[in-house]
Amino acid sequence: MRLTSILQAINPNISAFAGPSHNGKIIHYVGWGDQIISPGNSMHYYETVHSYMTENTVLDVDDFYRLFMVGGMQHCTGGSGATSFGAAMDDQPALSSDAEHNVLLSMVRWVEEGVAPDNFTSVHYNHGDASQGVDFTRPICKYPLSVRFVGGDPNSADSFECALLA
Repeated sequence: MRLTSILQAINPNISAFAGPSHNGKIIHYVGWGDQIISPGNSMHYYETVHSYMTENTVLDVDDFYRLFMVGGMQHCTGGSGATSFGAAMDDQPALSSDAEHNVLLSMVRWVEEGVAPDNFTSVHYNHGDASQGVDFTRPICKYPLSVRFVGGDPNSADSFECALLA
């Protein structure tokens, strides 16, 4: 039973990690097109953590845990969406080396400066190759917000917003 509790990382009580003695941070992202692990599992875990922490601790989940749902991304990387945002498995670079475009730099800013990410701008390159230029950009929104087109150039992240969809 002890091994099971170690291997099954689904315990919603992450207060030891998130609490003041550790002050841990989680940026959790998952692709809507993940063909290996259902994106619903990530949303369920986030909701379970949120419920548990709200009911059993004084910690605010938004202070330590952010979930980002990436449109068109497969398992960890790749896919038809704007999936290059500085993730560990990206084979193409983020659009820019700053916290607004690079998930790792966003984590660094959150830990070192206390600025938590609400969204990123991600990029899809022509033919999946940065040397071929930008095909389109999209925001990646903090869950439960979703990307919504507001008008303009459909290839520009500026034409979208993060909104709570009804």
